[in-house]
Amino acid sequence: MRYKPRAPRPCKLDPFKPYILERVAAARPHWIPASVLLREIRQRGYDGGYSMLTAFLPPMKQPITEEVTRFETEPGFQMQVDFTIIRLGHNPLLDFVATLCWSRPTFVKFYSNQDSAA
Repeated sequence: MRYKPRAPRPCKLDPFKPYILERVAAARPHWIPASVLLREIRQRGYDGGYSMLTAFLPPMKQPITEEVTRFETEPGFQMQVDFTIIRLGHNPLLDFVATLCWSRPTFVKFYSNQDSAA
């Protein structure tokens, strides 16, 4: 025996969904926080909870796409340097890393203390 799909049950948010859809569409590409929408629909008579509203909103939220800006340098012009501490056991291992930005070769050297000469 197969069960039939249930008809969606009405919820307290149903009368306010057209208003929410309109507000979200008008604000694009910006996003209106759920707390602001909750305050607005409560002024219009909504007496439901915050979680019902937050469950309704995610499908409308557009993913954030950040524009990528390439940064290129001339050969030999710039180098990125980092110094880290790797903690394995009782003796930390110090790590010096230098990467040339243009061609990306990397130089790595490990030290046992910060007093070591390069």
